[in-house]
Amino acid sequence: MATLVSIVTPSYQQAPFLESTLRSVLGQRGEFELDYIVVDGGSTDGTVAILREWERRLACGEEVPACRKAQFRWLSERDRGQANAINKGFRLAAGQILAWLNSDDTYADERAIAKCVEFFQSRPAARFVFGKGYKVNARGEIVGEEDYVTRFTVADLPEIDMILQPAAFWHREVYDTVGELNEALTYAFDWEYWLRCQRHFALEFLDEFLACNRFHDATKTNTGGIARKREIVELLLTHGKFTERAVITNLLPPPPIPPPVIAAGTQRERVPPPKGLRGVIRTCRQYVKAQLRSLRAVRHAPAVE
Repeated sequence: MATLVSIVTPSYQQAPFLESTLRSVLGQRGEFELDYIVVDGGSTDGTVAILREWERRLACGEEVPACRKAQFRWLSERDRGQANAINKGFRLAAGQILAWLNSDDTYADERAIAKCVEFFQSRPAARFVFGKGYKVNARGEIVGEEDYVTRFTVADLPEIDMILQPAAFWHREVYDTVGELNEALTYAFDWEYWLRCQRHFALEFLDEFLACNRFHDATKTNTGGIARKREIVELLLTHGKFTERAVITNLLPPPPIPPPVIAAGTQRERVPPPKGLRGVIRTCRQYVKAQLRSLRAVRHAPAVE
């Protein structure tokens, strides 16, 4: 019997990117069955027309799924945010393997899901797998690799969100054990979910490119501002490790690269680190102390009636 895979796509006002996501999922090839659920938050930008058109194409055979069998479902209604939309989808999901793919992301190739299915089949004890991914621009052009996935390991997860969300897949047993996404979070609910998964299951790495992570002006990473940083700080304090490395990696721009070794005459002289780099490190320390003070004050403040 073929493995049933459920993919949930949350969407809100993402019509410019949605069709490429739909095509990416429904074009997946392999010996598995697909249960694809799109949960839209009541978009008014043409998203519903796109979903209806794909529903029609699949029903009349204009679009033929490339896997064993595919079921496509969608709904459009107001929700309480992205985590709530994903949770709605997972409550409807019937698959043994689960994942979500945001409506501006895609899979890296047409065998991304098949690679994960084969991984789970070859390792019956495995319950969670994540792979590598590309960074793409608004036009879908690859501009680089999301190299933090390979620069860090799962041992670093309490400090650094090193799992690329669209490249992660897990067994239903994980969902049944860990539960739903935390709907109180807006920006870091995926990281918080990985940390909960890590308490119960091994998070295993598959050395394959599985997903494309799209960056554009409207992403929450770009628009989250201080609210996103506050949520990350709170997550590090309550569930992770609030270290200087965590602050530098998650909250600050990369520090400037020190100048290389240079030659002066016949002697090679090492240029001392620039003041800017020291300033970044000093700012990190000050930021850590300030956040700790403010968060402690908030926690001990009387409740407002």
